[in-house]
Parts: sequence; structure tokens; C-alpha cells
Amino acid sequence: YETPRSTFVANFLGTSNLVPGTVDDATPGGDVALTSRGTRLLVPAARCAAPPRVGGALLLGVRPEKV
Repeated sequence: YETPRSTFVANFLGTSNLVPGTVDDATPGGDVALTSRGTRLLVPAARCAAPPRVGGALLLGVRPEKV
């Protein structure tokens, strides 16, 4: 539930807010900075399913009860 392997699984197990973004900066073991719709967000790198790459796309999933 907390770490779904795909967007299908994320939505199958309950509603998820999926936020598309572009990676601006990433440090191993640190934070990943991404921009989504003009807003900059920081995400712990440990929560990423794969190592993020600068300039790459990232889909951030947030459960409604976590907001």
C-alpha cells in the first residue's frame, strides 16, 4: 500500500493523487527536487522506486490521508 510497484497498483489499492514532475536535482541518499506545474517539491531519494535522473520525469504518488 505504501510502496506500490506501478500506477495501476497504486490506484487499485485505493485512490492516489499522482503528481507528474521533472527532476531538477538529485543527491544519492538525500532529497530529490522536482518541479510540477511551476511548484518545486522535495522528496526523499529513499522513497524513489528507481534512481532519479536530472531532467527525467518523475511521478509522485500521495495518499489522501497523508495530506
